[in-house]
Amino acid sequence: APVFLFSSLVAGDILGETLVHPTDFSKAADQALSMIPNFFSQHQPRVILVHARQEGSKISVEEARQKLVERRDVLTTVGIKEITIEVSGGRPRKVVAEAADRYPEALFIMGSRGLGWLEDLMLGGVSRTMARKGSHHIIFVPDQTD
Repeated sequence: APVFLFSSLVAGDILGETLVHPTDFSKAADQALSMIPNFFSQHQPRVILVHARQEGSKISVEEARQKLVERRDVLTTVGIKEITIEVSGGRPRKVVAEAADRYPEALFIMGSRGLGWLEDLMLGGVSRTMARKGSHHIIFVPDQTD
């Protein structure tokens, strides 16, 4: 079973109006994405899918958008209606921190280990940054394939 780390969550806060899912298209991120429909089966939040595209990235902006569209389509098949896609240029830590600033009341659900293997030996670099920030509600979903 997945292990969750919550940042100042109480039961009533989980069903907020906005859910943000940062993704690097890793297995851990996709496992976090797959949990969204189960978490919100009785509630229809606004979902924002966020991807940070660093300079020199292996995938183009168009490929990143297409991957987000595929993930959006998965969520629409389970009845989630309001889904926004954001592809931003920059370091993932910075892009996710900026999303946290834009959506201060949002619940973040994200993989705890992504594609940046050196920074992600224990808790991923972006996850670690969000946990240290400590001002947002976050669910970390560990990669269950290890």
